[in-house]
Amino acid sequence: MSYTPPAEILYKKMSGKWKRNVSGKGAVLVENLTAVINAGVNPMKLAASKDRKAIAKLRQVFESGTWRSIMESIPIDLYKEIVSKVSATAYDTAVTAKAPKYDMFASKWAPLLASHIAKIRSMPDETDSQREARMLENLRGLKKLKGAWRRGGT
Repeated sequence: MSYTPPAEILYKKMSGKWKRNVSGKGAVLVENLTAVINAGVNPMKLAASKDRKAIAKLRQVFESGTWRSIMESIPIDLYKEIVSKVSATAYDTAVTAKAPKYDMFASKWAPLLASHIAKIRSMPDETDSQREARMLENLRGLKKLKGAWRRGGT
């Protein structure tokens, strides 16, 4: 006869092991990322080359109902507990880490947006029909500009 430990014991073992394995490993992560960069590997290009596979897997998760069942199974109390433990420091650290990415976006997007705004503001604004035309041109222009900062402005 084999012994099956209660779920509570398994949970404590699993939770404790995970916490021990991931806590304080930031330096290891940075070391590994540096090694990848120094090896001349571009992880972004590598990930991009596998986009079809990633899309297929994501589609399968959504279409099979797996994502929905996972989301529906998370109790609101657990969600509240997790959210309450996310610290301002962790958020600020993530913001600082992503700042160069945002700066790159802003430097490419701002000139495109400024040009678009100038065009819209140069249109007449005296009558309702002129204001409607401005509004529609604004909408069309913004749709056209979507992603243009990645394409070099076109």
